[in-house]
Amino acid sequence: MKRPTNEQIETAIAWLDSNEGEGAEREACVAVAAWIDHLAKEAFIREMARAGGVTPAQLRRKIKQTEATPRVE
Repeated sequence: MKRPTNEQIETAIAWLDSNEGEGAEREACVAVAAWIDHLAKEAFIREMARAGGVTPAQLRRKIKQTEATPRVE
């Protein structure tokens, strides 16, 4: 099976996340959108870690450090 493009994944996430169903249908769509988003982000982290010659865990730690550092403008 061919992996969907990043644009297709983003479109699916947005569509599922904005589903206006009621009750369990809406909850299911939001949960699936969050899961797909998580998978896409993890795939991106693995790809970038490979390109940078580090482990995904090392890259995640660096991202957390960068996000926690206040920006000086």
